[in-house]
Amino acid sequence: MEQLDRLGFEVVPLPFWDVAPFGGGLHCATLDVHREGVLEDCFPRRSGRF
Repeated sequence: MEQLDRLGFEVVPLPFWDVAPFGGGLHCATLDVHREGVLEDCFPRRSGRF
C-alpha cells in the first residue's frame, strides 16, 4: 500500500479475509469500473469464445 501511495495511486484499504473460504483472490473479486482506451483481445489465438 505504501508503494502504491508513493506512486500516486489512491489506496483504499479494505478488510478482505472473509473472501478466502470461497476461493480466488482480490483480482478475481474486482473488475475495472473505468478503463481508458479501446477494448483489446489479449488472447487472439485462443480457440472458441465464451
